[in-house]
Amino acid sequence: MKHHRITGLLIALALLGCQPTAPVQARKGELTSKPRSEPTTAHVVKWAEDCTANIQAALDMGGTVVIPYVGKVWANVDRLFLPSDTNLKIEAGVVLEARRGVSPDLGAAFLNIIDAENVTIQADGATARGWRMELTNADKVPHSEWRHGARVMRSSHVRIYGLTIENFGGDGFYINDVIDLQMTRVTCADNYRNGLTIISGQAILVTDCEFLATRGHHPQAGVDIEPNNATDELFGIVFRRCLAEGNNGAGFLAHFDQLNSTSPRVMVYFLDCTSRDNRTATPIVVALHGLPPKSKVEFRGCTFWGERWIGQDIAEYSDCKWISSTQTVETSDG
Repeated sequence: MKHHRITGLLIALALLGCQPTAPVQARKGELTSKPRSEPTTAHVVKWAEDCTANIQAALDMGGTVVIPYVGKVWANVDRLFLPSDTNLKIEAGVVLEARRGVSPDLGAAFLNIIDAENVTIQADGATARGWRMELTNADKVPHSEWRHGARVMRSSHVRIYGLTIENFGGDGFYINDVIDLQMTRVTCADNYRNGLTIISGQAILVTDCEFLATRGHHPQAGVDIEPNNATDELFGIVFRRCLAEGNNGAGFLAHFDQLNSTSPRVMVYFLDCTSRDNRTATPIVVALHGLPPKSKVEFRGCTFWGERWIGQDIAEYSDCKWISSTQTVETSDG
């Protein structure tokens, strides 16, 4: 008899004190985590002047892959692809440095989890580093805002711990069509478009993460939740104790103009998060056509440093605080 672990979405709802009234269903069937096999062999990658082939060969074998700390940068790394049932362990101190130069593919991301399930990256103290200034030099390269640090698409049951993604020519992380994703202690810094972009997904839990110093291409947000189409799903998206700081746009941005009354219900929560020293102090939550029925975008127990933004803000705020140079404004409810 199969034993299923509680899903990321049910965890998120439990954190919010919510009880689903019916079993949660999703595109890929009932939303339960698949049992993970425990591989007995770990494939340890060997350092080389050109590391890509060694790393990708180990990843293609599946199971546990270890990238050890060797006292020097793992340089000249091309795009990497993580298949299903992979546990990538990157030791503390490791720096994976992208190959210099520009790929002809304008959407080339560095780390890729695509059409995969049961993928884990354990990387506390490790860094993936790009070359943002080279990738965004309009005089030398074709313009692109999609050269992301990491891309997770059409995948499920993904766990990412501790990784720093910095200095890429797009988003730090780009998320689209994902079910059951957990990001913990991740840092996205000095990226070109956004720290984290979520286009669509269900059961996404982002905890103790930092989104810092985004600058270059609009919207330049720490976090941008922005569906591309009216059919995109954003259900059970939860941020806990996250920091957005020093971004050239909003710390937290949710832009739902592509949605309408026929779109799937939206549920997005920010819990105990902080927005500080961003160009736009307050989160911006807008929807040209309004949110679909029974939707909710809520900030609970959050702190925003700067003046409160007044405009078409459709979010709910409870126990939040705005701190400016002249006053402090608190909310006890929406």
